[in-house]
Amino acid sequence: MSAWPTLDRAADERLARALAAGDASAPGLLADRYGARLYDYAHALLRDRDEASWALYNALLAASAHGDLAGGGGRVRAWLYALVRHECLLRLRDPDRPDERIEAPEAEDAFLDEAEHARLLEGRRLAHSALAALRGRDREALDLLLRHDLDTPEIGVVLGLDAGEAARLAAAARAGLDEAVAAALIARSRGHGCREAAALAERGGWPVDPASARALVAHLEDCRVCAAHRGRSVSAARLLQALPVALMPGDLPGVITDAAADPATVAEAARRAGPFGPDGLPLPPAARAEADEPRRSRTPPRLWPALAAAAAVILVVTGGYMLMPGSGGPAAGLGTASSSTPAADPSESPLDSPSPEPTTSAPTPTTSAPTPSATPTTRKPTPKPTRTKRPKPTPTRSRPTTGTVAVSGSCNLSAAPSCAVTVTAPGFLTWTATHSPGLSLSRASGRGNGLVTVIRTGECQPGAVTFLPGGSSVAVTCDQPEAGQK
Repeated sequence: MSAWPTLDRAADERLARALAAGDASAPGLLADRYGARLYDYAHALLRDRDEASWALYNALLAASAHGDLAGGGGRVRAWLYALVRHECLLRLRDPDRPDERIEAPEAEDAFLDEAEHARLLEGRRLAHSALAALRGRDREALDLLLRHDLDTPEIGVVLGLDAGEAARLAAAARAGLDEAVAAALIARSRGHGCREAAALAERGGWPVDPASARALVAHLEDCRVCAAHRGRSVSAARLLQALPVALMPGDLPGVITDAAADPATVAEAARRAGPFGPDGLPLPPAARAEADEPRRSRTPPRLWPALAAAAAVILVVTGGYMLMPGSGGPAAGLGTASSSTPAADPSESPLDSPSPEPTTSAPTPTTSAPTPSATPTTRKPTPKPTRTKRPKPTPTRSRPTTGTVAVSGSCNLSAAPSCAVTVTAPGFLTWTATHSPGLSLSRASGRGNGLVTVIRTGECQPGAVTFLPGGSSVAVTCDQPEAGQK
């Protein structure tokens, strides 16, 4: 697992003060301190590198605009996760969400030898087999608790639960994971001498599919043969540390910092994050939709947390990385189309489902992926993300004319594996992108404004990415930074 900046309450307190004071340095501090963590969380929910970039971009700009709501250093971290989650839910509800999903590359540990890499992959298979038996909400709670190091009150802030509900959720999720790990270990050993467990393991394969994983957990409750092996477990925290971390585009923090200097861009991000409840947290998208319909009866504020739980997406935290390295599939993050990514949708139930119980969909690795969409409802949809206020890192860029594409962003791939290019185009315009050899794009076409990640597929080679119509291009350079520069 990639090393994130160490959590430091004193640093969080300084960050909270900078936010509350509207300090111009706050956006940069946010991106440097929490950008990588929050990007990984957004990617786990959206499983698309550009969508995750947009989510982090909007959330951190909104945080700088609403810094007076962050609270003290003891809450600022959870507040940031709540903003990111809110932005992700808006994107999951967007009817114009791209059909194609391109996942971010993994933040790899370059110092693993072959044997350590093999153990890491086996740990991921074991983690997948265990997590497949759990509800999506339990998986998200475990991800926040064990991978992102949030405590239970912070998880309550992120998920819209009170302290007691968050504690019960975390405890139940930990207990469920322990049972599921025990079942996965028995499946890996092909039943440990139990015929029924062996049959379930054979049916489920390895990693175990969700239906077989749940059946194995249920079998363990009553089987005397398997009961003798239930104590042979592994550390749940260490197990989840084996899961991959999504690699944030290297220049995204700089793009966010530049955007924070544009008042119109910050104002748009601030609007998207609202409205906020009396606790300083964004109201759930369903509550926002009702706020936009004044003639409809309003939901009392005390019911907003329950509404959030009902309307929230049941998230499959591990679904985005189950096509693991060495599995024979294409490597994630190299421009592979969604047909090469796992099929599990980020939601295990419709967006407006009244119950958080999972359906039959789960994070099983497959070779095809359905189009992610929300179940149609009669409710007025949440306002779509508006990207017309996207900032331009290059101040000399001219505004696009009708029917053309304008692009901005620098792209030096000498050290970083990827860079971000901002695309500005009329909402009706469909554009395409081509690239030089040695490069790959997160997407080769789109409509209206967007963000394209450029990835080098080997050694850095100078080249360009060109967008049509209009022929605008971004140069790809391999210049080594001067001494003392990053």
